[in-house]
Amino acid sequence: MSRVFCAWELGGGTGHLHFLGAIGQALRARGHDITYVLKDLVTASRFSAFSDAQLLQAPLYNRVSHLPPAINYAETLNRVGYLDVDALTTLIGAWRELLRLVGPDLVLADHSPTALIAARLENLPAATVGSGFSSPPRVSPMPGMQPWRDIPADVLLKSEDAVLGRLNQALDRHGGARLQGLSDIFDQDGTFLCVLPEFDHYDRPVREGPAAPDARAAPEYFGPLDLPSDGGEIPWPSVAGDRVFVYYRTSYPHFGSLMGQLAALGLPTLVVADDASPAAIARFSTDSLHIVTGQVDLDAVARTCRVAVVAGGLGGTTRLALGGCPLVMLPVVVEQSQLAYRVARAGLGVMMIPEKENNDFGALVRRVLERPEFAERARAVAQRYSGLDPARQISAIVDRCESLLPSQKS
Repeated sequence: MSRVFCAWELGGGTGHLHFLGAIGQALRARGHDITYVLKDLVTASRFSAFSDAQLLQAPLYNRVSHLPPAINYAETLNRVGYLDVDALTTLIGAWRELLRLVGPDLVLADHSPTALIAARLENLPAATVGSGFSSPPRVSPMPGMQPWRDIPADVLLKSEDAVLGRLNQALDRHGGARLQGLSDIFDQDGTFLCVLPEFDHYDRPVREGPAAPDARAAPEYFGPLDLPSDGGEIPWPSVAGDRVFVYYRTSYPHFGSLMGQLAALGLPTLVVADDASPAAIARFSTDSLHIVTGQVDLDAVARTCRVAVVAGGLGGTTRLALGGCPLVMLPVVVEQSQLAYRVARAGLGVMMIPEKENNDFGALVRRVLERPEFAERARAVAQRYSGLDPARQISAIVDRCESLLPSQKS
């Protein structure tokens, strides 16, 4: 059988591991050999999906870049080595060496632009998998990452062209063909968006069936790949009122203010903060607001609460919304801000504008509770996707991967 090279280069959290682990397991079940080249091997080792698999460390750019918030995808690349031609040349070379070591028949990349560039140089078929954020639209200029701001197209293009110029210098050093636009990085053989249109970080054309004239411009949405969990009892505070669920870390800048304002509402509020210390729990807990550090069943939470307050991580946001729960989005990083904007525009909740100070979090929660249309839209989305079958979606992605293998193309 064939060998597939599964890459994760950029970003944090465990979502990338969920995507690659689920698809990789299905490929292994069909007899293919898998090599995972991952940013975080320690976390990956805790997932059963990666047991008995070949794990290699992805090349990383470890220098700290003190840069302002990114306005587009190009500026996110500046933070990971694309601001320095020498560093970028080295990173590309490291990925090429890994590809030569493994000798794959296909590269499957989640948030791995440099791996995709290396695959192009090695003339290997490649596909992208993951969230909308890690697979931006194939347009120029690439869309802005702060959609609530009116950033002129020439500003976006200038930023993009600067990164493209450095990338093309690195490609010259590797003897490769220059790219005409930065989005050409993602002009690959397949694009598997593991999100639903309402939760895509970018506004892009929706593909109408498998025979769409331009699959790159309008890729297919496969939806989330995580399997639903069993229901369980949720430790809600015993006070009366509309239940509020919070999924937020104490390290986030608004945590203290958020806790104080939610406690003042007096509503039964359950906070999941996995980094909360005993001192933080003692400081912020009240009769109506309880803080826990362990994970809870988000499907069960969505069925039993009236509103959820989240930062905007893709997995939790999607899970809660598909349970019919409207959202208050308090993003911290640009990726969360993009998703929050899209969720708010779909009418599934409200968002805090990142640049705004002294937000009234209590007012945002009351707004969602007092306006039934938010819950109605959330229930409509939940009903629309009630037939989602992650196992079938994974199988469809694996079918597409197999169609890209050289043995299938000949």
